[in-house]
Amino acid sequence: MTVRKTGCPTPLLSNNSSPLDIIEFFRKTSTCIFEKVAPLYRQGMSVTDISIETGLSRGSIWDSLRGHRHALRPQVSVPFKRWRQGRGKTGARPPFGYSFFQGEVIKDPIEYPTLHLIQNLWKQGVSISSIIRRLEAKGVKSRMKKPWSYNVIKSIIRRLQDGSSDHLTSKPRSKNKT
Repeated sequence: MTVRKTGCPTPLLSNNSSPLDIIEFFRKTSTCIFEKVAPLYRQGMSVTDISIETGLSRGSIWDSLRGHRHALRPQVSVPFKRWRQGRGKTGARPPFGYSFFQGEVIKDPIEYPTLHLIQNLWKQGVSISSIIRRLEAKGVKSRMKKPWSYNVIKSIIRRLQDGSSDHLTSKPRSKNKT
């Protein structure tokens, strides 16, 4: 065998044999795909449009974009002081019976009476299954407008017992010195 300048082996041909067709396959790397895809994605084209235009599969386009997301949208660091102050509304929803209003947690006017009813029934010694039956008899739905489940009522009661929701709406009292 002889080696071409490209580094690919070439078979030696005898006088009687015909030349062989050699098919070269190039593996498209994520970086190579990203160089083609990124400008189109930045122009606002969808992954499907990019796939049609370039002939690449949607999966390989997604993988390339996901692998180089730091180049598309660099992470901006938030100063610690601002991060600590801005903890009012996070991505999580407040617990049942509470909601956000103007960036603060308040008692939800629709859910809080139900929360209060659950708490009173539990203090009277009613079982969780009986609480569920009473809520269904009154036609009260959960936050997601679905029937109540045992685990949802159990977690509400646990939160009420350990007092983890007491601090949500309480504000520190200012000391007025007169």
